[in-house]
Amino acid sequence: MGIPPFAETPVEEIPKIVNRVKQGFFDHKTRPVEFRLKQLRKLYWAIQDHQADILEACERDLGKGYFEAMLSEITWVQNDIVFITKNLEKWVKDEKPADISLSNKLVSPRIRKDPLGTVLVIGAFNFPINLSLSPMIGAISAGNTVVLKPSEQSSNCAALMQKMIEEVLDPDCYACIQGGIPETQALLAERWDKIFFTGSANTAKVVVKAAANFLTPVALELGGRNPAIVTRKANIHLAAKRLLWSKTMNAGQVCISQNYTLVDKQVLPTFISEIKSAFAEFFPKGAKNNPDYGRIINQRSFNRLKKMLDDSSGKIVLGGTTDASQLFIEPTVVVVNDVNDSLLAQESFGPLIPVLGVDNLDQAISIANSIHATPLGLYAFGSKEETDKVLREVRSGGASVNDGFFHGIIPTLAFGGVGDSGSGAYRGKSSFDEFVHHRSITTTPGWMESLLGVRYPPFVGTNKYQQFAALSVLKPNFDRQGREKVNWLFYILTLGFKKSLVRDLDFPIATISRLSHCHHISTFPLLTMANSRALGAITSAPFNPLVTAPLLFTLLRGPSQLRERLLAFLGARAPAAITTLKVLFSLGLASRVNSYLNTIALRGWKLTRPGAPWTFSTSGGSGEIILVTGGCSGFGLKQLQLFSARAPNATLVTIDRQHPPPELASIPNLTYYNVDLTDIDSLNAVTATIKKEVGDVTVLINNAGIAAPLSTILDLDFKSMQRVFAVNVFAHVPLIQAFLPAMLRKKKGHIVTFASMASYVTVSGIADYCASKAAVNAMHDGLRYELLERYGPSGAAINTTSVHPTWAPTGLTVDWMKKPSTVTSPEEVAGAVVDQVLAGRSGKLFMPPRLGKILFVMGLPLWMQELVRSGLEETTRTN
Repeated sequence: MGIPPFAETPVEEIPKIVNRVKQGFFDHKTRPVEFRLKQLRKLYWAIQDHQADILEACERDLGKGYFEAMLSEITWVQNDIVFITKNLEKWVKDEKPADISLSNKLVSPRIRKDPLGTVLVIGAFNFPINLSLSPMIGAISAGNTVVLKPSEQSSNCAALMQKMIEEVLDPDCYACIQGGIPETQALLAERWDKIFFTGSANTAKVVVKAAANFLTPVALELGGRNPAIVTRKANIHLAAKRLLWSKTMNAGQVCISQNYTLVDKQVLPTFISEIKSAFAEFFPKGAKNNPDYGRIINQRSFNRLKKMLDDSSGKIVLGGTTDASQLFIEPTVVVVNDVNDSLLAQESFGPLIPVLGVDNLDQAISIANSIHATPLGLYAFGSKEETDKVLREVRSGGASVNDGFFHGIIPTLAFGGVGDSGSGAYRGKSSFDEFVHHRSITTTPGWMESLLGVRYPPFVGTNKYQQFAALSVLKPNFDRQGREKVNWLFYILTLGFKKSLVRDLDFPIATISRLSHCHHISTFPLLTMANSRALGAITSAPFNPLVTAPLLFTLLRGPSQLRERLLAFLGARAPAAITTLKVLFSLGLASRVNSYLNTIALRGWKLTRPGAPWTFSTSGGSGEIILVTGGCSGFGLKQLQLFSARAPNATLVTIDRQHPPPELASIPNLTYYNVDLTDIDSLNAVTATIKKEVGDVTVLINNAGIAAPLSTILDLDFKSMQRVFAVNVFAHVPLIQAFLPAMLRKKKGHIVTFASMASYVTVSGIADYCASKAAVNAMHDGLRYELLERYGPSGAAINTTSVHPTWAPTGLTVDWMKKPSTVTSPEEVAGAVVDQVLAGRSGKLFMPPRLGKILFVMGLPLWMQELVRSGLEETTRTN
């Protein structure tokens, strides 16, 4: 395609071009995000199409080799475009501001990212493509129209950028002006909405002075006399190698490379030796004939650098060769002895590497601050303690620890100066933020008028200020001596958690309190079983989104008359009420979503249960075969009675060692088999009989459980413990082995395992029982995983439920409890199991359901777990 000749823009044409671009902004062409994205994408492909031309232009202007030109010019700018286009739609969205009080949230405060208008970008010569197009890309992404003024010193790159811009970008919105001082002065005479300048501090003063005439905001990317500090604890080899790299890239024409290096005198000889070794590694045949090493931009810059070197009183220990005909200056290391040396007194902006020995780190910091208080870059090499000290006591626009300007080559990290090394920042999202106005917006709804009465006169003789103060005046959390006030009791109880966190999440202390309440630790009276379900519905209502959503909608978007009446009723409490409803709705919705995710997770992440349908019905037909072990008492008996009432066509089976009570005789379609669950041979025989006489069981409820008398482990009867495990754990295996194969063939089945809260919380005196319940819980989980992972669709069709009741007034716990438990009841536990089976759901049933929070307790600090466990023990000890 070729590089066009450089041609200055006629000065008289500049106002016309600027006005055309300004009108493009007022025509709102750049407002749509899609327009901006299209311009950036077209620019990307223009760079791609002109890649060979850009490489040639960089070589002509600066002697840049292929690697440096690709890395720092072409790829850099293209990556910029890709990153911004991927994120722009997210960035342009309104943001919710932080630290807004509850009452002020009612007016929907938000931050809108508005384009500034028409922007002037003045580029630099050293990275002509990068430092011109990168800020321009940021301005385009922000929705501005842009005029670019590239550096005339890199004339080939400047001419090529103008060609690309005119080829692919909208001429009504973007333009490129060429020229030197007269053309720049003409541009600065125009009114801009922002000026972005990259260059020297002297030129920046001219730019800022011109911008001041119109109070135009200016972003400045300048330079500075950047220090590098190398302590005796530094890795000298790496320090020398990395600092040489940063001064040879682009022949040292990098605004953030170190201008001088302060080295501890103790390691100075080693540093010089290492930098010589690094030079030999970088340029084995010397720098002059190395295609990777660049040239100085022009004769004037060459002469300035040559004079700085000639005026130095230091000793050249490496390099020093110059060639004016080729604008070549060899990387040159000079050991100086005076802070006023010519190489330290001004910014070199070239491959000159002055090194000054220092006695200690404090002296190095003092020298750095005296030479330039706010440099663009800072480079500290040493131990963490030393580099932290440097960062703490020396200011800079950016800094790299144990490296040379690494912070400046991360394309998405904000880059900018401080003080006289620059203002503003760009790169990544900062490129977008630099060119937008963060506009604060609120919308006050009409229904708030009753709440705003406090701001309207008259004020004298009213309590309006008191009303205002109640909502808006903040109380200090510090005393008159400036010390923070601390509620030590609260601090200790919450382990130093923030009050807002504890208030919003209501844990851990509140959760412990609720769990303690469930286990008689609390002194508050407990609910009777008769009204527990009703109270459960009442207490769960605040977390039911079907309750909170209509209330919240009414207060925010409901009919105006109803809404205003409710808000008037709430008065000053309205903001808090709305926020509370939002929190409750969010928590309730999260709970429902969590429950749904739990359900599909237990199905192997299938939205619906696979397999054959269930045939539970109220009358007629052939129903399911339900086997409940231990059905002669307790939970088992209640389940059989409920199944008989709610699934009358089901065939019920129970096996038990006990003789059937009279209640079983009244249950139709029930078959009873007497068997000792600890006798595996007898158990296998009875399962064979059931399959022959009744059929294939489709619902297996391993309900039977026993416990030994309270006993410490030292006093535990081993045979008694074996019997506990035989019934509570081992008996499940032959039953599952007998009936699960038919379930898998039919793709229908439900296995219910009665575990316990003791599966998770162990108390003294019943260690054998707790161990058996933990074991059966683990076995149940293993069965569930095997069904989902090893048996394909047939396994996924089998429902599994583990049941975890707490102490209930059954024969099992009669010898454990000081008094009968009222936390839950056999009726409630049986009802939950029957509901689960008839609904065809898998899951874990905690009884009462609020005890499901025990899983959360397991993640609390040990001392909190001990509070819960010790409370449980109090309820189980009989003496």
